Amino acid sequence: AQIALRFGIAALYRRWSLRHVLIVNALLLVAALAGFVLFTHVVNDITLSLYLFAFGALQSIMLSTLSALCFSGIPHDAAGQATTISAVTQRFSLAVGIALSAFSLQWVRPDGHLQAHDFVVPFVGMAVLQSLCLLSFRSMQENDGTDIAARR
Repeated sequence: AQIALRFGIAALYRRWSLRHVLIVNALLLVAALAGFVLFTHVVNDITLSLYLFAFGALQSIMLSTLSALCFSGIPHDAAGQATTISAVTQRFSLAVGIALSAFSLQWVRPDGHLQAHDFVVPFVGMAVLQSLCLLSFRSMQENDGTDIAARR
């Protein structure tokens, strides 16, 4: 999904503002993340594969846009520091998401004998947590990140 989107992401930035792309993408990601609770053992492999591809595409748009936004307005001589801060922040947020998911699974099923329905709380919890990014995206100005769209 990420390779396929490399060609289309520039068109997204030219057509809509970064604020709009981030808000719509975040809403779709929250819905897709919560949608994982609907999958049962009767879902065929093709449907699951297509869903995972679409989820990966949405995730790729989000990560690419946020990565690019980290460098918006950064002078060229400070790009090295911005790269380090961006990488550490992304790894930290991934680690927090994994830890919270593991904690919620432990809370739902302390004995460790997990079943499919035990994943409802972690998926819904991660969807709620991901929806919090909408607060910061809504506070963006329409012209924030225009230098990114111009470079693409």
